[in-house]
Amino acid sequence: MRERFPEYFYEPNIKEMWKTAIFVPDTNVLLDIFRFPPASSEGLLKILKHLKDRDRLWIPYQFAHEYLKELPKVRQNIQDVDKKRMDDLEHLRQDVANALRKFDDQTDYELDEQITDIKDIFKAIREGLKEHRKKHKERLNTEDLKDEIDKLFADRIGDPYSDQELAEIYEKGEWRYKMRRPPGFKDENKPESQRYGDLIGWLQIIKYAENETPKRPIILVTRDSGGDDWFYKPGHDGRHHGPHPELVKEMRAKADIDFFIYQTGEFMALANKYLELDKRIDDNAIREARKREKRVLLVRQGLDMMRGALRSMQRDVDIIHKELDLIQPLGRPIMRDERPPMQPLDTPKMHEALRSIRHDVDVMRDGLRLIQHLGRSIMYEALGSIQRETSRMSSTLRSTQQDKDIIMRAALRSVQRNVHIMHDELAQYTHLTRLLDDDNTTS
Repeated sequence: MRERFPEYFYEPNIKEMWKTAIFVPDTNVLLDIFRFPPASSEGLLKILKHLKDRDRLWIPYQFAHEYLKELPKVRQNIQDVDKKRMDDLEHLRQDVANALRKFDDQTDYELDEQITDIKDIFKAIREGLKEHRKKHKERLNTEDLKDEIDKLFADRIGDPYSDQELAEIYEKGEWRYKMRRPPGFKDENKPESQRYGDLIGWLQIIKYAENETPKRPIILVTRDSGGDDWFYKPGHDGRHHGPHPELVKEMRAKADIDFFIYQTGEFMALANKYLELDKRIDDNAIREARKREKRVLLVRQGLDMMRGALRSMQRDVDIIHKELDLIQPLGRPIMRDERPPMQPLDTPKMHEALRSIRHDVDVMRDGLRLIQHLGRSIMYEALGSIQRETSRMSSTLRSTQQDKDIIMRAALRSVQRNVHIMHDELAQYTHLTRLLDDDNTTS
């Protein structure tokens, strides 16, 4: 089997690869130079400069273009997150102060001194954050970092594809994604203009490797959180074991070279080991980079959970629709006295309520179909809107349920149970979006 499927037994000589390989950072590695704390950012820049000076740094056109396109948004996101942290700190201070005042009112133990101490602590934290924001803002708003990256890749950027070549790649990419062939198949639900970015970059890397002389290995550095459309993850523990075998196979078949892949934190740590840097990268800087990778992984997992929950809620909406179809005709035989009700039923009121509920469900159905294509901040607003719709539905159902017809009440209770389930799920995942919004990542 090793001879027929060598890509699944891939064990390159890593030490030798690091001696000669061309290093290719992806879009988010460059954007992380702005996102990282200063020490991590400077450490990453130092490694890239070292490689550039030795003619071992290159980037495909696709990744460079995405970096420039996303940079303004990333800069704004970082500033928004810094402001949000200040707001969160103030809310926390108020919560602590209110809790202590309540405790002070309920006991004979005096807390005035402790309350003053806590105020001083929060004041010190707030001043520290203000100073951090000021420095971060100055660093982001200058063109120094952008200029440094520009110099790094002068004459080290690949050529773009023509429109005809892109059309062919889109057609080929649709087939590859259906076959779950990496990279990029996890983006299959994105709009077409964003769906094939990873694949285009990958094919540009292969094209470069095919024409490069002398032949040298390629090492891709990515901020990817370890998804199985780039990395090989054979187990259920979430750990990756180098590049996906299909990528190794394709690179060897087309360019006849070795290929490997690292996340940024691991790349920075191994640079200390294998590159002859003038000065080692600080361990704390590497730790911060790895901490960010873990955070991004949690965000990705949270988004996957949210998508699953939204699919579940869409099924709930479909169930409610079917139940409404059954409920709607129930008033008619009552009006014709085909089945005497236990008490008179206000059928016009019932029909009006049902029409209102059906409209709300239709709004929810359309919203749920759109949500999976929205960004996190927009998703938060959409979830909030849908949650308000479910609250309205519950209120309408409660008022409608005052009618005493047994069959109608049983049917309405069934619908109301589904609405309550959806309401609880939406509350849970609306809370999750608040946590996800704290992260300023761009996928």
